[in-house]
Amino acid sequence: MKKAFLFLLILLIGSVLFAQQKYALVIGNGAYSNIVRLNNPVNDARDIASVLQGMGFIVDRLENATQEQIESAAIRLKNNLSSSRNSYGFLFYAGHAVQSGGENYLLPVDINIQSESFLRSRAVSVQAILDELNAAGNELNVVVLDACRDNPFSWNRSASRGLTIVNHQPADSIIVFATSAGSVASDGTGRNGLFTSHFLTHLRTPGLEVTELFRRTMGDVSRASNNQQRPAVYNQFSGLAYLGTQPEETPVQPVATVPPVQPVVTASIPEIPAEPIRAPSPEASRNIFAGVTWAPNQESGSSTARYTVNTEYIEGQLREVMTIDVNVARNGAPHISTNSSQIIQRMRAGSGVRFKVLGDGKSWQFFIATRDTEWRNWRTTFTTGYGRVVQVDIPFSRLRQPRVQFNRNQIEWIVFERNHEQGIGAASIKIFDFEIY
Repeated sequence: MKKAFLFLLILLIGSVLFAQQKYALVIGNGAYSNIVRLNNPVNDARDIASVLQGMGFIVDRLENATQEQIESAAIRLKNNLSSSRNSYGFLFYAGHAVQSGGENYLLPVDINIQSESFLRSRAVSVQAILDELNAAGNELNVVVLDACRDNPFSWNRSASRGLTIVNHQPADSIIVFATSAGSVASDGTGRNGLFTSHFLTHLRTPGLEVTELFRRTMGDVSRASNNQQRPAVYNQFSGLAYLGTQPEETPVQPVATVPPVQPVVTASIPEIPAEPIRAPSPEASRNIFAGVTWAPNQESGSSTARYTVNTEYIEGQLREVMTIDVNVARNGAPHISTNSSQIIQRMRAGSGVRFKVLGDGKSWQFFIATRDTEWRNWRTTFTTGYGRVVQVDIPFSRLRQPRVQFNRNQIEWIVFERNHEQGIGAASIKIFDFEIY
């Protein structure tokens, strides 16, 4: 009897030790005393905290927090996550934030500064929080910043709007901005901000994998804002994760045994083999389109650009494909572009780019924009095949301008654009197997 009790006790202790530990820090700053107040962040924080608690998170919630309170809570979160490698961390912030010198800062509710020089000492560095979470060494950290409201400082009028890209993203992390870098997010007209209202809808959906959660949120926010607000997702997590419960597996029902039926026709009929279903190839796993935010540039009212990312069978294999549709007017050159760190950082460390294209025989261009003493566009023109796959290979060593050497460390944007000088009208291409080597 004692041995049985001891065995059950060991099982109980083991289940506690190895269970998924989940900790969250949720912050809502709206009642600012020296800059413009915001209506929804406290509501956002309360609603997010409530949903996370229902999903099994231990939540630390702050409302209208000071710099010291935010920094202390971030350290508490790091310490909790450090206790178990098998733990998830979640940080949500709604409120004012600004960028300065290529770094993002969360603004405490009592901030009062007259010059940008004092921002570092009186605001909370997002990068410092990311460094703390990285030091925890846990399985996954998710950081959501519904914080890109417009610039609240009169002395910062000439600075960039919104937040800037994440330059040093920790491993095993997913960082989400309510809108793309350099853009402004809506505070919303109802109880919650525009981003958070849609995020809450999908956060409540049971059995939703974390990357699918943000993919659905991105789509809803973009559609609700008529593409004026496009969330940005920076993903350095390669596994599968569920913030709530995992989807239940449907049990396979046993198939009843049926006695064989004797054939009536005795003539020999040749059997046609079924087309085999092939698994995704290692080549297809290089694709990164689904985790990247792309920005369509319409150029004019009569020129349009749009894109979708789907999984399709091409060349007999399942591939992640980005389809770009444009309609080129005489006075416009619509294109699709991104400055996502998921691509840009890898390109800065790479030697070239190659990808495959399936199109309708039209001429396109691939731009690499660098920012050194001035913006420079390094472009390669390629022509798609009529219903056949064309591979485009761009070694960086081949990119040159007169008297200027290409500097991959200065890469800031990449762009796919229809070559409007060689025709107008509608065109479409499918891009896949995008590889940085």
